[in-house]
Amino acid sequence: MKKIFISFSSKQTSEAEEICNFLEKNNISCFISTRDLVAGEEYAAQLIQNIDSADAVLLILTPDSNESPHVLREVEYAVSHRTPILVYSLIETTLSKSMEYFLMTHQWITPNGDREQKLLYSIEHLATNESKDASSSKVEPSNDIPNSS
Repeated sequence: MKKIFISFSSKQTSEAEEICNFLEKNNISCFISTRDLVAGEEYAAQLIQNIDSADAVLLILTPDSNESPHVLREVEYAVSHRTPILVYSLIETTLSKSMEYFLMTHQWITPNGDREQKLLYSIEHLATNESKDASSSKVEPSNDIPNSS
């Protein structure tokens, strides 16, 4: 089973949890801090361990996550350890210079079109490194995820 680390601003907790639920209903395991951090253990160490064990990082991009120093550290760590990053934009966001540096070569899923199918296909592609035609993907989303925050 594929494992995705979900990076997001705490201000978009409900949206991130909806996306997590959507992915898990489609057989994709997720690490999400609001549910999976263990009380009493080092916060940063748990984040690093879970990025290391993930097939990809899913960045829930909003103006809040764009300005979050915690999200920036997660993105920086993922980039420096060659963990694929999938940028899922909830709202059109102009990147900070730091985020732009780390994400300038990444493709994004933007707030239009069939985002759910694109998300599933992209995770399948990033996590397995298989080159497939998007039209051949047979994954059927089991419910909707948020379109904006």
